[in-house]
Amino acid sequence: MTTTSTAARVPRRTVVGYALGSVGTGGFGTLPGLVLAYYLTDALGVAAGLASLVVTVPKLWDVVIDPFVGARSDASAARRGSRRPYLLTGALTLPPLFAAVFAAPAGL
Repeated sequence: MTTTSTAARVPRRTVVGYALGSVGTGGFGTLPGLVLAYYLTDALGVAAGLASLVVTVPKLWDVVIDPFVGARSDASAARRGSRRPYLLTGALTLPPLFAAVFAAPAGL
């Protein structure tokens, strides 16, 4: 038996917008775990234990802070009808902060 959904389809432009955002955040979430430890130890000479902490602590922080940020975003969407301020803030700050992760001070 087949059923037909009466829900409205999400416009392709909206799906593409969310997909593009996911590519950016997916890269930011995956790349540091793959190359940051190598960069810290081999390029900057940081001890392996400290490099492990540098990679692990932010991931643990995400586990703690994500529910709080999600609740704030939900409350904002309920009040304003949109999460755009959060999305815009992320879109504008993610690229420069990602570049800063790999920008070693000149003295090193």
